[in-house]
Amino acid sequence: MRQGWFLASVVLLLVPSLLVACGAVQDEHAAVIVERGAALAEVAPLQSDYDDVSAELAETKKVYPPGGFGSVTELEAWVRNHVQPETTYLDETFRSALMVQWQGLEDGYLISVAYDEDNTNPHHPWVYCASVNGVLHTWYLDDIGVHSYADYNFTR
Repeated sequence: MRQGWFLASVVLLLVPSLLVACGAVQDEHAAVIVERGAALAEVAPLQSDYDDVSAELAETKKVYPPGGFGSVTELEAWVRNHVQPETTYLDETFRSALMVQWQGLEDGYLISVAYDEDNTNPHHPWVYCASVNGVLHTWYLDDIGVHSYADYNFTR
């Protein structure tokens, strides 16, 4: 009988303690849920910003750092689509040469320009150079043809 009273006493003491403890856990759980909601509300705009920046980075990586062309056909098509107007004065032709370089950079290509003292056409004294798979190719604005530097005879 003594054991029965002891067991009943223990149960009567433990049950209220457990009920109080469960209430505290529920309060804590409710507080964590509120904090979680606030944190998710803060993350939503950050995720949107992250998505925007990731898209911008992907676009940037397509063209930077600038490099060479993948094929001669790709270079020829690019040259055909970026013809500059014929000019009369050297400063205008220089501006045209810089514009070709700028357009190349915008498209992700590295294009060099050199003044060709031997060129007989005063309207286009610039020779343009670009790499195609590691091989240098050249062209003049008045001659849309692209030539491999290795095959160039230098007697235009």
